[in-house]
Amino acid sequence: MAGRSYIRLVLYRILPFPIYLWFLCRMFFYSYDTGLLKRNNEYKYYYYLRKFVRRGFVIIDIGANMGYFTRLFSVWTGPAGHVYAVEPVKQMRQQLKYNVRGRRNVTIYPYALGAEEKSVMLGNNSRARLGYLASGQHSVLTEDKSALDTFPAEMRRGSVLFRDLKRIDLIKCDVEGYELVILGDMLQKIIAYKPAILLESGGANRVEAFRLLTAEGYHCYRLEGGVLQPLTEADAAHDDLLYVHPQSNNPIA
Repeated sequence: MAGRSYIRLVLYRILPFPIYLWFLCRMFFYSYDTGLLKRNNEYKYYYYLRKFVRRGFVIIDIGANMGYFTRLFSVWTGPAGHVYAVEPVKQMRQQLKYNVRGRRNVTIYPYALGAEEKSVMLGNNSRARLGYLASGQHSVLTEDKSALDTFPAEMRRGSVLFRDLKRIDLIKCDVEGYELVILGDMLQKIIAYKPAILLESGGANRVEAFRLLTAEGYHCYRLEGGVLQPLTEADAAHDDLLYVHPQSNNPIA
């Protein structure tokens, strides 16, 4: 077991769950602030996005989890900007609230986004694989899916939740397989404002998302060695991807 995973396993076993989550947050922010994560490929966008998020940006963080990106976005966009953080799981949202306490440019929504407005159940099977609960691996359960850990949540449509926004500069979407549903529902907003989109998805969903967004004029990039590399559909099934529209005003790529 890798060192970081072993540390998490030990912490998960000896600490009450809320304290375990709190400790993970403290570890992340300390490691980020001191630059210890710069060589870790998993966190490359946390450093890269700082280069172009401007003061006054309006950002939507879908699947905000415990607020790692949300807090950084809040700092980077400043008082003139705003961050809308969407996190359906109560335990994660409690940490999110703590991590952005006192930041007036953050609004937190306690929902899972989708194509309907209803009650849903989210599942997380990471404990069965790892021995501890990985906080960012919740997904919407359907009739043919089950999970070791489950969390009740309320689903809302992003197109309704954000219908009054007059500007969107960046969307970060990390929703464990539900990104196509969310992007499809919010497509008219995306077409209207052409935000950059950081998409953390997997497998076939990456290819389908590529097709959906490139059909609307977006270009797809992967971050390699600190430089954005343009991708074709054949390359789009790997890694977290950044989509940028050439008509956007944001100097991202």
